[in-house]
Amino acid sequence: MSVVKIPNFVDSPEVLTTREAARLLGLTVSAVHQVVRRGELSPQLKSPGARGAFFFSRAEVQELAQVRAAALGSRLPKVAAR
Repeated sequence: MSVVKIPNFVDSPEVLTTREAARLLGLTVSAVHQVVRRGELSPQLKSPGARGAFFFSRAEVQELAQVRAAALGSRLPKVAAR
């Protein structure tokens, strides 16, 4: 069995795991996988294997979080001022 070494950049604070990205986006891990399949978010790295882990750019995840928040904000009901 050979061992594949993941590059050191994975330890960078600028790189997020799928779970960390999910937390930032307010999604489940499964929902993040769906977002990736739809092409809304691209992993910076996928570890080897059919079920290899995804690693994401923090900046890209934060940008998507802002876009999603703006979209959700436009769909929320307006609250009347008192």
